[in-house]
Amino acid sequence: MQQFEPIGRANPAISWLIQDVHVSERKDLKGGVMQLTLSDGQYYLSAIVLGGSVFSANLQLGMMISVVGQLKPDDWKGDDAIQFEVDDVWVNEVVLTA
Repeated sequence: MQQFEPIGRANPAISWLIQDVHVSERKDLKGGVMQLTLSDGQYYLSAIVLGGSVFSANLQLGMMISVVGQLKPDDWKGDDAIQFEVDDVWVNEVVLTA
């Protein structure tokens, strides 16, 4: 991730599109935050949705989705762990925006 730095006003963070992944785990955390594990069947990605209560009723386990967001350090896990911070979710042609 350091290869993409510095990130700031003149150099915004890169947004990534990850298509056609399944919601393999979902945890609703305090403050409307939702923690997800996304998988394409072979690889897994930890993701976090700030303001996830917007998606709560529409985002279920096993559902195939596409997400847009940024890769960020996972300060909770530490070490060199990363997580995907989700900005938008597409479910069955419906766009859900945080």
